[in-house]
Amino acid sequence: MSRRLLQIFAAVNALVALYKGGAFVVLGIAAVPSIAGPEIPGIGESTQSLLDTWYRVLGWVWVSVGLMLAWITPAIETHTAWFRLIFVAFMCVGVGRLSAVAAHGFTSENTLGAIALEILVPSVCIVWQGFVARGAASGLAKA
Repeated sequence: MSRRLLQIFAAVNALVALYKGGAFVVLGIAAVPSIAGPEIPGIGESTQSLLDTWYRVLGWVWVSVGLMLAWITPAIETHTAWFRLIFVAFMCVGVGRLSAVAAHGFTSENTLGAIALEILVPSVCIVWQGFVARGAASGLAKA
């Protein structure tokens, strides 16, 4: 279980969270062009404003998670609790999709494959980081 490979994977995830979260902060709901443009036809201005606000709020959450992950990546083996918290946040995207499926059924945005990956990949990363942390701890114990 390579520490360096986990760091690279974590850094890529941090960049994705910063980029996508930043897009939602700057553009709001307009950052989701496949679903809606700057305005969604058929809903009122107050609902449009509310959706835009929530996209921007969630964008800040993802920027924050990306910053946390970027911060811990250099010493990834020593920040187990933070790593798990961050990757549980990533897993919540899949849980959110799953709850949308429960409410509305499968759609082109909410597929079984996407949900499985968004729950499975963070779970594997949490286990992977545990091995890296244990390996680093045992290496320190030997020194």
